Amino acid sequence: MSHCLWRLPQPVRLIVQQQVRGRLKLRGRPPGDALSLEERLRRLAPPAAPAVNIGFQQRPAPSRIEYTDVVRRNRSDAALERAARDRQLRLPLADVQAEFAASSLGPEHARNVAEHYGVMEGLFGAGAFFTPVLPLRVAFATSAEEEAVVHLGNAIKPAEALTEPEVTYAAPEDSLWTLLCTNLEGSLSGDAPEVVHWLVTDIPGGAVSRGRQLRPYLQPLPFRGTGYHRLAFVLFKQDGPLPEEAPQESGDVLESRGFSTEEFYRRHEERLTPAGLAFFQSDWDSSVTEFFHRQLERREPVFEYDFPQPYIRRQRWFPKGESVVHYFDKYADPRDLQKQMLLKRLAMVDPFEGVREGPKYPLAVPKKRGQRPPTWVINEQRKEARKISKYYYIDRRPETVFDPSC
Repeated sequence: MSHCLWRLPQPVRLIVQQQVRGRLKLRGRPPGDALSLEERLRRLAPPAAPAVNIGFQQRPAPSRIEYTDVVRRNRSDAALERAARDRQLRLPLADVQAEFAASSLGPEHARNVAEHYGVMEGLFGAGAFFTPVLPLRVAFATSAEEEAVVHLGNAIKPAEALTEPEVTYAAPEDSLWTLLCTNLEGSLSGDAPEVVHWLVTDIPGGAVSRGRQLRPYLQPLPFRGTGYHRLAFVLFKQDGPLPEEAPQESGDVLESRGFSTEEFYRRHEERLTPAGLAFFQSDWDSSVTEFFHRQLERREPVFEYDFPQPYIRRQRWFPKGESVVHYFDKYADPRDLQKQMLLKRLAMVDPFEGVREGPKYPLAVPKKRGQRPPTWVINEQRKEARKISKYYYIDRRPETVFDPSC
């Protein structure tokens, strides 16, 4: 008898060496080696072209020698060291911010934040970007002593940006600039992706008021129900005067202000180079309604999300593992539940003292000693304290949509 009969055939040994999951041997390639459909399609898709920098080159980072010189100079300053040790050193925040914006880290940080918010893609498409090498300061005067400064994505209400902002930047007197303020989500029609709120060209140096104003300033108009709108201020460096463009302030104000930053840049690509950027976010407030009623003399567009009807499975003969009260509330008429909660609310109202409010922290009220109530009663008390399920109607209007699945 041969001594090699104990060896398994080659195919059998391969099956034994396969990974085991749930006592079942996996046939074919292991899951770690096999590709999903999304990964296969990604491999078949052509590689995306790299994004093109349409702005100025970023200032190089300081070398190690420069950094060492600054550290050595600070350490040799006895007064500076003594103030730091005594915790008496005061650094003006404005100077620190200005130095950060003028360094190589400031423009790179601004570009990263703009790409995170999708501002670069919204302005120039997916294949272009620029680094804001020129610090741009935009401030709205909210009162005689206060102002709302536009940074990189901060929130500013439309009521705070009713008037034309003050724009400052450092530029030589013999240079020409273009300032653009556009709303990336403000278009009501599909013809133009943006709404231009301010456009000034041929600005000599930093004097924005002396430029040629093609579009006067328009306050932010984030429509009700559309969430936050991104409004971007873009500063372009001009290589020469731009050709004359006829203003299109005819008909509806919003339709005449349809705009595309990408098309505008393509028309003047040889003369414009983006250099500065600042943007903020704004959502609806009452000043938008007032602008539509008083200035435009038209109804304000209101957007509402059309929620789908909640799915409720068919009733069962013997529902198990579910509260009886919650089970019947799911199949009850929402108007009956609203009526119950309205009566419960009226029972809490005293004609002389008003509404008798409950404890501030109802879930933290100590329980009374005695027999423990049934579980369904405890669950209903918790729902009432948290204002969920049908108790959602106690402090709200009856026409609110009710979701019986909660």
